[in-house]
Amino acid sequence: MASRDLPKSFREAIHSLMGLEVDKKIKLKEIMPPTRISPYSLAVEATIEDESKMDTTLGNFIVIYKEDEAQTWGSPFRVITHITSGVENVMATDPVFRQHIWSKFCNTVMQAPSININGTVTTSVNEYFDSNDVQVQQSGENIEDSTFDLRASWSTQNSNMKPHFLAWIQSFTSLTNSDMLF
Repeated sequence: MASRDLPKSFREAIHSLMGLEVDKKIKLKEIMPPTRISPYSLAVEATIEDESKMDTTLGNFIVIYKEDEAQTWGSPFRVITHITSGVENVMATDPVFRQHIWSKFCNTVMQAPSININGTVTTSVNEYFDSNDVQVQQSGENIEDSTFDLRASWSTQNSNMKPHFLAWIQSFTSLTNSDMLF
């Protein structure tokens, strides 16, 4: 689809995201956006590789535009995001961890003019066992492999996506750095 075929507001939204710079440890690339929700969408994937842990943190930032959803969403624009990252088992099993992640995320994203935000935080805790039902250990420690997934969406008050993307990147980097979580 040629850019001239795109609605003017969506073209403005795409243009507002051009040329943004982020921390060099974050790798960004455009990915295939969802098309069932709206024919007008843009998706960006962000990754951070932690070579010391061999973990990869992954996030998606998706902007969708659908004029006839303005009544429902409060805007024709909706931002959809997903962040997944490794986390220590002790944190993942903490009863307030998911609430803390959600609060921290909302506090950051709400710095941009966001409305109608909602989402979920899920944790997954894995423990490894051998064929004798004995928990597998590595170097005398139990192998721990937990993750959290945050999925959220919100509406924007205009076509300027820059403050939303920058707030999302800030949240992405702080939520996926366990030293910065608390």
